[in-house]
Amino acid sequence: MSNKTRGLVVMETTGSVDTYLEAYDASRKLIDENDDGGEESNARLGLFIESGGTYLYKLRGFDENETGPYSIRALFEAAPADVGNTQRSRAVLLKNDDSIPVLFRSPSESRWYRYDLSHRSNLLIILTKGNTDTYLKLYDSQGKLVAEDDDSGEDGNASLSERLGPGTYYIEVMLYSNKTGRTTIQAESWYRD
Repeated sequence: MSNKTRGLVVMETTGSVDTYLEAYDASRKLIDENDDGGEESNARLGLFIESGGTYLYKLRGFDENETGPYSIRALFEAAPADVGNTQRSRAVLLKNDDSIPVLFRSPSESRWYRYDLSHRSNLLIILTKGNTDTYLKLYDSQGKLVAEDDDSGEDGNASLSERLGPGTYYIEVMLYSNKTGRTTIQAESWYRD
């Protein structure tokens, strides 16, 4: 078992300058870049990293002639233990009013959840919250796609609202872009007898 610390580093700017941020590995290979991922015209990058690595950041104005005040900060969030829910067969149970952090360790990774409905007429609402552009897919117990969404939530977040019968439903959450990052998934259901 490795004793290295793993987690998400978020580098972001604040201020009135339209900033552009680039991240490089130790060999100066570009890992990721961002223009307006933060608030207003500020840059924001989230990278899944492991301790002991070297990462370089380059910050500049989007327009080379633009000047003005800005601030930059880095935040680190240690990664929770990986529950291995990258396949439907390992879906994690999501209960009413749960709010679960989701950490994407690789760009093409999906995370799976299941939600059990027991009433005849249910309205199931599923959404993501955070600063990453997410995509949601909802499947029935047989694996048939019921609904999908990209940006119906706030700030690039996904949101689904479906009227469903009783049964087990599977939720696949992924990042829309080819990056790593973090979001929070929430679900709630309403029913009528």
